[in-house]
Amino acid sequence: MNHTSERIRFFKWLQTSAEVGAAKGRLVVKSNGRLLLVNAASMRWIRAEGDYVRLHTWKQSYFVRETMSSLEERIDARKFIRIHRSVIVNLEFVAGFKPLPGGDYRVFLQDGAELVLSRTFRKQITRFPRSLP
Repeated sequence: MNHTSERIRFFKWLQTSAEVGAAKGRLVVKSNGRLLLVNAASMRWIRAEGDYVRLHTWKQSYFVRETMSSLEERIDARKFIRIHRSVIVNLEFVAGFKPLPGGDYRVFLQDGAELVLSRTFRKQITRFPRSLP
């Protein structure tokens, strides 16, 4: 078998694995030359960084070549909410809110991270388990 056909088989396998992983709430990410399955439930928040996103988990973060929009389509909308054009947060990790001038809110996560809920995305707030003050 030549290298081209092996490469094609590998990429087909990889695509199928990614689809199966996504269906089971996992994302395939590349880290240090390895492919890993990251459980979406372990992701605390996600930030856009150009044409990439950074997935933040309890233990580490992963840099993934994917857009926020495509990632947003693949994660559970009941657990994740977009709070800023460049930030998606896992509702399970939200500890509280604090109003900021101009209609924005500071979002506090259980691990001490602080994010901003922009006024543009405030309409999404009704999906949070507790209302804003």
